[in-house]
Amino acid sequence: MSADALIRDNLYCYCWNDAVILSDEDGMLPSSIPHSTKDVGADRIIYFTSPDDAAVYFAETVYGRSSYVRFEFSASIHSTSVGGNTLYYLSPTITGHPHSVKVIVRSTNADPIVAYVHTHPNSPGFSSGDTGIADNNKVDAYVANPHLEVLRYDYTTKTVSLIQYFVPIPVPQSDKAVLESIFDNEWYEHISLICPFSYCQSGIWPTP
Repeated sequence: MSADALIRDNLYCYCWNDAVILSDEDGMLPSSIPHSTKDVGADRIIYFTSPDDAAVYFAETVYGRSSYVRFEFSASIHSTSVGGNTLYYLSPTITGHPHSVKVIVRSTNADPIVAYVHTHPNSPGFSSGDTGIADNNKVDAYVANPHLEVLRYDYTTKTVSLIQYFVPIPVPQSDKAVLESIFDNEWYEHISLICPFSYCQSGIWPTP
């Protein structure tokens, strides 16, 4: 049977063959997180009922690419009022480096930033820099890590808690060559500079 036939005849290909956990409510990307959408001009904004849900959605939809190239990605979580209800949405994703990524914690519009979320494909927990950004700007921080956990750092209590485990969306085969062409030079340059993290020196790139 051809790959095309497998896709055509598979009733669950829309959710990566995992209809128990994932759904695709708006035809954009499968996720375990309930959400709503609204088209604003050329953009489609995805709304969530909590910052935790926004962070898990980010992990499910972004971590696969982050893990494949082993670069960190981030986004801010904004709060807004829609029909008298407080909802949350993610800013556009920012691409970083193997061990760092820029995080935006100062809003450029009327909707305040309440948290930021980022990926750690090369380490499991928050760095002191991560928690420092949260403390200094009075926002919570989230990280999606190699154990497929979404962790939250609460700046008010200075504690880390597990929000939930997540299933990352697989990277389509057609996207892998594009990702490799974008990130390979910087990855090997950082290896040549003798990265102090042993897993970078010994690991396979891109991630199988």
